[in-house]
Parts: sequence; structure tokens; C-alpha cells
Amino acid sequence: MRFENIFRNFLAKIISLLFPVKKVTANELFDLWNDGKIKKILFVRQNQGIGDMLLLTPVFRILKEAKKDYE
Repeated sequence: MRFENIFRNFLAKIISLLFPVKKVTANELFDLWNDGKIKKILFVRQNQGIGDMLLLTPVFRILKEAKKDYE
């Protein structure tokens, strides 16, 4: 295993210990969204496909229209 992979796995483990993932259901997520407790959304694209970006673009517009004061 290369040093880069070892370091990446080590860093991922440290981050997961410091910030454990809290799983929520779709209904809980919808309630948080409606209550205004979700302020920012991070989209992470795994690849650089232009088609994926074109399909995701309307989602940005819809989310922005739903909550106009969000970034």
C-alpha cells in the first residue's frame, strides 16, 4: 500500500472519530429542512461528467427557490 493511501485512510479514521456520522431517515431530514435547521448543503461529485452536472443543475435552482435566504 502506498504512503498516500495509508495517510488518507488514517485521516479518514481520525475524522470519523471526531465527527461521527448521524444517520437520519428521509422524514427526519424533511422535517429539519422545513424547520429551517439545515442552512447549507454540500454536493460532492465523484467524477467530472458533464452529463451529471447538467442533470444536477435544476436541483440547485429548485433548492434556491425553496429557501431564498440560503447560500
